[in-house]
Amino acid sequence: MAEMISSREEPWGAIRYNSLVDEFTAEVRQGRESLPSTPIGIGWVIIGGCNLKCIHCYGNLEQLPRVVLSTSDCFTIVDRIIKAKVMRVTISGGEPMLRDDLFGIIRRFHDGGVSVVLGTNGTFIQQENVRNLHVCTRVEISLDGGTRDINNRIRPSRQKRGDAWNETMNAIALCIANGISLRVLTALNMQNQHSLLAMAGILEYLGVTDWGISWTIPAGRAFPIYDQLRPQESVMVPQLEQIRQMHPALHIRYSNRSADYNRFYCLILPDGQIGTEDVNLGQKVYFGSFPHIPIASVWNSVNYNLSQHFEKWAGNRVYYTEK
Repeated sequence: MAEMISSREEPWGAIRYNSLVDEFTAEVRQGRESLPSTPIGIGWVIIGGCNLKCIHCYGNLEQLPRVVLSTSDCFTIVDRIIKAKVMRVTISGGEPMLRDDLFGIIRRFHDGGVSVVLGTNGTFIQQENVRNLHVCTRVEISLDGGTRDINNRIRPSRQKRGDAWNETMNAIALCIANGISLRVLTALNMQNQHSLLAMAGILEYLGVTDWGISWTIPAGRAFPIYDQLRPQESVMVPQLEQIRQMHPALHIRYSNRSADYNRFYCLILPDGQIGTEDVNLGQKVYFGSFPHIPIASVWNSVNYNLSQHFEKWAGNRVYYTEK
């Protein structure tokens, strides 16, 4: 596939997004402060309900609004996001595929020029709907163990006959077989930090090439038990080196979340509230109802850390120009 580049002009330069590799770059004029005028990317927790009860869930059904927006209200949000020139939206939950109108919402983003990354546990991906996922820029499926036992202890099913491991494996295989742009995500914790070598072998066998490994953060359901979940960097470093040597086809994005980031991510909740995650408080904070207010009314340096928002999306891919 050829590179697919979209651009957004800013008073200080420009932001560019390569949807093929799912990365941003930025061109910044010398001497200008690169604070984005609107969010570069947004996370939309589109539904709180889920068929799994992961021990570390950041969405955390117990703390999410029970209200779910109508399709019409969701379309209003989509149109506001498009108007604000947001470049990338991650739709997650809960489990977003529990919404019957999900693919219509994603299609509306696509038609408006906004890239969509769908975050799912994969358990609802079937042969009859997998081709609908082609409208997504990327599908991110969560897998948290190298064995059924480890994965299902971390990601237990709410259903008596549920088997997150088997269902997720089937979803990954279906996505690979149907040419879906796929990334597997792993939330690293004390229970799975020793199983990454096994996971690497499984993912390479399935044909996965993009793997995101990040430390569990103290948010949502993980907040009160974070001391029991925090992984060990001394365990990770030698494993990652070995994995990269043994499985060079696996492109690994690893983050130990060592930087002190807070209030950088723009979030929309299932009831349309717009806010962010305050990791110092260990909870989400809200600024208003998004179907009824423009992003510009809340996108400021009081509510959000704008420089961290830019840094997280652009990373080290910032180029300075004289003009």
